Amino acid sequence: MSNGLRVSALGFGLWAVLFALGCATIAPAPTPEAKAKEESAIRATLTRMNEVLARRDQAGFLALFDDSDDIMVIGSDVGEVCAGRAGVKGFIQWIYSQKFIFAFDLQKVVVHQEGNFAWVYEDGNMLHVRPDGTSTKIPYRFALTLVKRGDQWRWQLFHGSIPRGE
Repeated sequence: MSNGLRVSALGFGLWAVLFALGCATIAPAPTPEAKAKEESAIRATLTRMNEVLARRDQAGFLALFDDSDDIMVIGSDVGEVCAGRAGVKGFIQWIYSQKFIFAFDLQKVVVHQEGNFAWVYEDGNMLHVRPDGTSTKIPYRFALTLVKRGDQWRWQLFHGSIPRGE
């Protein structure tokens, strides 16, 4: 191979690498303000959860979830594995048939968000609020996975459990 051909091959290789790097889109890191805005929007879904639970609003509860059928609610009791919109609808119908209203105290919420994906972890209490206003606190933890659709954060998975010793 002549020196001229070797230099041309090296030059072409370098040009190809630089071209590929220039064409790659590298998203800039979000500003702290943008991250805070997204976290606030994600946390707002938790507030909405308590609001729709208090109103026993089935449509409002389902609206927290992604529009696809790839959604799931998992609880800590036997049989509380509810997949798809029909499964989640059946779960919330059971929740609303109870003689008390479910709520969560949302005291220890952790939010992590990357692009259009986020997860939430809450380690606090589930509240059973009776018609007379009295309530029972039950230690409860849950995790959510969320996806951003347009400007809305929607749940794909809710997994909750009552922590107990093994």
